[in-house]
Amino acid sequence: MAERQGDFSALCSEGFTGGFCNNPNHQLINVFPKPPQPYANNQLPASSINPLSLGLLDLFPLPNSGTNVFTSTQIVRQDTNQYGVRLDHYLTASDILNFRYAISDGSQFNPIPTSGASVPGFPVGQEQRAQNFVAQETHTFSPAMIGVFRLSLLRNKFLYGERTNHTTPASLGFQYDPSLDVAIGPPFIQVNGYTTVGDPITGPRNTYETAYDYSGSLSWVHGRHEVKFGGGYQHLHVNVRKALPPTVSLFLFLSRLSPMRSPAFCLASRSSFSRAAVIFHVASTASHSTPTRRIPTKSHNA
Repeated sequence: MAERQGDFSALCSEGFTGGFCNNPNHQLINVFPKPPQPYANNQLPASSINPLSLGLLDLFPLPNSGTNVFTSTQIVRQDTNQYGVRLDHYLTASDILNFRYAISDGSQFNPIPTSGASVPGFPVGQEQRAQNFVAQETHTFSPAMIGVFRLSLLRNKFLYGERTNHTTPASLGFQYDPSLDVAIGPPFIQVNGYTTVGDPITGPRNTYETAYDYSGSLSWVHGRHEVKFGGGYQHLHVNVRKALPPTVSLFLFLSRLSPMRSPAFCLASRSSFSRAAVIFHVASTASHSTPTRRIPTKSHNA
């Protein structure tokens, strides 16, 4: 927790003399000035910490197992319901009406989606519904001739990757908001050496499908021969609404500097360096969606 506020004094277990770690390999160095300057007692000045980065750090859960591990048990919920009904009505001795209706409805709640964060807090939902209605009339012209007319309607709804965390990027300090309302949520963020956070980089995708089908046939039997002919017409309408860049965003914080053994830049581990990098918002090869766009790193105040 102290490191999130810029206090890296725990990296120097050997103690400090005059603000400088007694073990140079554990001294935090500001490499941007010429020449590089050590941070007194391995503590970053508050003026050097990027406010946007502080907001991003709140998305990372605190460790609950040891000093750097977070563990949690999450449950995926999935519900499915299916119903069906059929009605047959004999109008006359020669006419029969048949009606059928079937529906399949399901939903799923995934606290840790495959293409999203690897920690809780950014769950997605999924909904699907399929409906089918068929009306059919069978007319008997004679013992040897039967006609069938059928009308059917099929409707499908599939909502994939529905966001449930609607924290706006603007509230985190980013200067943009998604253009699609169903895609509003924290962007996907990856920091070198740490878990990923944010909503998935894929979806949401909403698909609605409607199909109308009209068909008819006439069958005639004569002796050992049977003749059947008919025709049909189908109208299919598909409406897809999918979040594409720049509606969904991806930000990468990749360490481009390497820890050195010399006093110019010394840290105990790459993970600690990555933590410092995201606090400064300086070691970021960050892209906002696709095509790749560099984020200016103006907060090099250290």
